[in-house]
Amino acid sequence: MDRKRAPEGVFSSHHLYARKRLLSSAISAIAFVVLSMAALLPAIAPAAEARDLAVVYPPWWSAQQSLGAAGRTARILRPGSEPFIVIVRAEGPHAREKLQDGGAVLLLNPMAGACGEPRTT
Repeated sequence: MDRKRAPEGVFSSHHLYARKRLLSSAISAIAFVVLSMAALLPAIAPAAEARDLAVVYPPWWSAQQSLGAAGRTARILRPGSEPFIVIVRAEGPHAREKLQDGGAVLLLNPMAGACGEPRTT
């Protein structure tokens, strides 16, 4: 018995079903990540009155770039666990906004796990 082949560029119903399942799985995974981050945010976000902050700069920044940007706006307490994380004491009005204007991607509670002590090699 010869099977008819679908014309070039046309998907069979099996392919369409597989693509729908893949899309559904991707949407579920994205929703899971977003909801997980929303649940963790209160634990890692600094309190509004907190002065000590873990400042996260873009991951491709060197420690020198991160420390330089942080030092222009806040008092550096110590480096974080990665070269692009700096633990600072934000002082003065609008310190958080100035850190973000200086390149900070995130401001976190410095007690959060990933912000801890610098790695030793």
